[in-house]
Amino acid sequence: MDAEPDGLTVRAQEAVPTGRPLRAIASLSPAGLDADFEPPLMALALGLPGTHLFADAINPGRHGNLLPQLTRLGAEIEEISPTECCLTGPQQLTGAGVEATDIRTGSALMVVGLTARGITTIGGLDQLRRGHADLSGKLRALGADICEVTP
Repeated sequence: MDAEPDGLTVRAQEAVPTGRPLRAIASLSPAGLDADFEPPLMALALGLPGTHLFADAINPGRHGNLLPQLTRLGAEIEEISPTECCLTGPQQLTGAGVEATDIRTGSALMVVGLTARGITTIGGLDQLRRGHADLSGKLRALGADICEVTP
């Protein structure tokens, strides 16, 4: 990845999973993980080998929105406490209808929807629209098979 004045250039490479577990612990520390990244990292970890730990003590209950939606897609996630959960990957997920109850949950569901088998339908798009302008167009430009359906 190269940082440029008006963006980033990211080059895809053949990924070789290390097998090392992820430990994504949200923190208010300047060097810590921003809590906004924890849900999409959890979604990404579903496809990675290893047993991964996720914690967000900053926003207790955030997992309460996300975990039921991921379960609808076939994810198996163990809730250790209201602020901690773990999962073992890789997991094979299957598309289903899910709901973006907040922007972070929506971002995580988008990641999983792009990797799950079959079709994933995400409701609550207003949550994603408020933080990501033309997200579906940008993902299509990257090669995603995605369309936005209006009622």
